[in-house]
Order: sequence, then C-alpha cells, then structure tokens
Amino acid sequence: EDRSRSLLEQANKLFKEGRFKASEVTFKRVIDGGSNVAEGFYGVGVVRLSQNDQAAAEVNFRRALEHDPCHANALYQLGLMA
Repeated sequence: EDRSRSLLEQANKLFKEGRFKASEVTFKRVIDGGSNVAEGFYGVGVVRLSQNDQAAAEVNFRRALEHDPCHANALYQLGLMA
C-alpha cells in the first residue's frame, strides 16, 4: 500500500511535468502492484485523455469504476465525455 501510494505520487508528478509516457508507465506499475488499482486506471485514463485518445481514456475510466464503483473522478470524466 505504501509503495503504491508513492508510485501514485510519482506518476502524478510526472504527469504535471508533461512526461506523459513515463507517467503512464508508472500508473501501470500501480495497477500491477494490486493496491490503489482504481487510481492507477484513472491515471492512465487522464494521460490518454491528455493525448486526445478518448476511446482508450474511456476504457480506463470504466476499469477504474469496475474496481471502485464510487470513484467520483472517473464518473465525472465519463459524464463529461458522454
């Protein structure tokens, strides 16, 4: 859990720096770690959305909801996309 949280922070920092590929790779490491999976999928979705890949973003936001049906940010993003 602790490792997952630090990976999430790192991924978000990379995203804010505009290092999208490195950010996506790090979000995927969060997913693979098994903790904070919904946050990992959400992060990948945000990266994909920032690259104008709406279809892939939608898939990842839906995956975030599969892991956490109350993930408000993923619901919001899907609502905006709809």
